[in-house]
Amino acid sequence: MVRWNPEKSDRRAGPYRRHWPSTSGRSNTVSTEENKAVVRRLMDALNDRVWPTGDLTAADPFISPSYMYHDPANPLTGREGFRRLVDLYRTAFPDTRFTIEDQIAEGDRVLTRMTARGTHTGPLMGIPASGRPIEVSVLSLMRVVGGQVVEEWERFDTAHLLAQIGALPAPGSAPPR
Repeated sequence: MVRWNPEKSDRRAGPYRRHWPSTSGRSNTVSTEENKAVVRRLMDALNDRVWPTGDLTAADPFISPSYMYHDPANPLTGREGFRRLVDLYRTAFPDTRFTIEDQIAEGDRVLTRMTARGTHTGPLMGIPASGRPIEVSVLSLMRVVGGQVVEEWERFDTAHLLAQIGALPAPGSAPPR
């Protein structure tokens, strides 16, 4: 068995390469570009298969069985947790498309800035469908290990989304009297 020795690790690789021990004798170096590609393929699966067809398992190759969605109000785990999250938004916005605007990666973490566009044609957490279009900026930090997303932290402007579907007053509008 080959044992990893941190003293002999190639420190010259810098923050752009991640090393972990290999039992096969081959290098297990994963580049940040490879990790970014995993996230892009996940977003392609969401755009091309999950949202249009409702096949929630189409994203499974990119989601670890031990996936963790870090949200204090709604922590989710595993592929089933990921599917529940997707189903919540797919029900409310079935024509959603994600556009990746920018990606930054370091080590096993990939930060993706994207825009989600869709139409509110289904209920969202008790809010009835409004038929209104939405456009929301999303920041998603994903940790990728072995070609799969194992953790995700995601933020988007919830107030802006709710204003677009008529559930909150639009920013800058006069308060109700």
